Amino acid sequence: MMLIVALSIETQMGLAQPIADTLREINIQDKKEKNISQDLRIKEFATGQRLVTIDSALLRQYQTQQVTQLLQEQFPVFIRSSGINSMATLNFRGSSAAQSQVYWNGIPIQNAALGITDISNLPVSAIHQLQILYGSSAALLGSGNVGGALLLESLKPRFDTATHWMAEAAIGMGSYRQYQGIAQVALSHKKFFIQVNGMAQTAANNFTYHQNGTQRTNEHAQLSGASSMLQTAYQVNNKNTLRVVAWHQQYQRDIPPALFENISTKKRKDRATRIMAEWNRDAQLQKQYFRIAYLKDILDYQDSAIHMFTTNTSQQYFAEAGWRQSLSPHRKILVFAPIQVAQMPLRNGMARQTKYALAVAYTYTLNNNNGHLSLHTREEVIDGKFVFLPGMGIDYSLTKDLQLRANAQRTYRNPTLNEQYFEPGGNLTLKPEIGWAVDMGWNLNIPISKQLLFSCDLAYYYREINDWIAWFGGAIWTPHNLATVRSTGAETDCRLIYRKGNLRAELGWKGAYTSAVTTKSYLPNDGSIGKQIPYTPQWINIAQASITYCGYSLHYTHTFTGARYYNTDETGYLPSFTLGSARLGKDFYCGDYCFRAAIGVNNILSESYTVVAYRPMPERNIALSLTLIKK
Repeated sequence: MMLIVALSIETQMGLAQPIADTLREINIQDKKEKNISQDLRIKEFATGQRLVTIDSALLRQYQTQQVTQLLQEQFPVFIRSSGINSMATLNFRGSSAAQSQVYWNGIPIQNAALGITDISNLPVSAIHQLQILYGSSAALLGSGNVGGALLLESLKPRFDTATHWMAEAAIGMGSYRQYQGIAQVALSHKKFFIQVNGMAQTAANNFTYHQNGTQRTNEHAQLSGASSMLQTAYQVNNKNTLRVVAWHQQYQRDIPPALFENISTKKRKDRATRIMAEWNRDAQLQKQYFRIAYLKDILDYQDSAIHMFTTNTSQQYFAEAGWRQSLSPHRKILVFAPIQVAQMPLRNGMARQTKYALAVAYTYTLNNNNGHLSLHTREEVIDGKFVFLPGMGIDYSLTKDLQLRANAQRTYRNPTLNEQYFEPGGNLTLKPEIGWAVDMGWNLNIPISKQLLFSCDLAYYYREINDWIAWFGGAIWTPHNLATVRSTGAETDCRLIYRKGNLRAELGWKGAYTSAVTTKSYLPNDGSIGKQIPYTPQWINIAQASITYCGYSLHYTHTFTGARYYNTDETGYLPSFTLGSARLGKDFYCGDYCFRAAIGVNNILSESYTVVAYRPMPERNIALSLTLIKK
């Protein structure tokens, strides 16, 4: 059982909306979600791509959780979680973890050595805005962005004539001896802005599960972690702003035994430091920016049972300068040049990968503002090798209720330092992954009546990658090129919304079908031909229902995740599973105060399941929460 108590204080004239707005209803008359990204590349030039923005109200509901749980319950994307206290990575549209990128304030934050991001280490409380950009966008975001991107942004600095402040605090406790604490303070004035937030958590994770009819307890699963962020900004004048953000986090994890192990002595410690500085100039017809960043990741792993003690340290240096010019009311051009250097120590020397590029993006808006066309081109140099990455996107409003979109991109991913130099098992002969990706879709909004709206977004994609990289082996795993992998699929997000007075009801369905199969192989008699890529479910479906009335709210979510094969010839698989969760809440108002009480049940059917082989997950659990808000 989980109990979460949160206290949040925000002045009416403060930096954010009053907290009473956290459950504000979506304006169902909007044609589509607004792109409010602070990144110029995404905000003005990502035409034709499916971009989903998670609003602050939803983020606040998950403020004591990690990004992993938010994505699992709200979006039909597969999170490959290797069990409690283990790494969790993204799988967008059948892509590998290295093909799904994560950006923080426009900066790639993949571990420089591994080439992936462990999203189980990302606390929601450290993020002000979260967006998902589906499909490839290599011309805008750089090589390696093949399946999609998770975009994280810090609170945008705000400058006011009078002093404004905001403070927020939350504490939580729950089953398996889980405890969380969150605090945030922000202050703004005419010239200065400062924000500090922090998070700490601990958990025993000693849940019970069933194995072959026997109840067992998850042991050796202690977790402790902390995250802190400092952001400062200075407004030089009404056109120029300077900003510095520093983010540090660390997690200490005991890795519990797998189903085939009696005990485990494995431990893992992650430490990450990210520092960025940014200058922005916003004039009437042009904008310029320059950002630099330093990122350091340290991963310590030990298994005293076999006397294994390893440390993986990697560093990344990043810089980017950009200039956007409005050529006319309907035409804009963006020129930017990023530089990225990643390095990791080896037993004898240092492994390094250098990327620098020159990119140009152009967008044209039709005179009636019913459509946009964007053209992108990027010339990237990776360790002296030139790579050309073109792309284009288009969207058009066929009617006021129906919008069409399409996007095409060339994709390219160079092998990571880990794939090339991992000891033992690295492969210096790996070829880069090269291919093309196309996606298209439509967004439909039909006002059935004044109170009833039907909306539906449908997307279809096709992607073919040559020299796909996958790991194989027994005692020693080594990456190899698979030859060709073709990914096709469709995604949908449909909602029926009814609103009348204080009553609001919604039914929704989000689904994803993914076919990611090997079509060619370099290996003779390879059994993977025509077979699904391991750990890529063909079906993910989420059914949602909610109703709010006079301060009461009831939400139910039911997710279905299809079977996952864990080898390339489909001879072994994990069965599909369904998870249901429900939450009932009530708001009580007294002057400037709001008291919110809620009860939630997770995994209602108490299903025994594993996301990856041999790693059990928790069965039914209950969560209680009480929130105190001062407007």
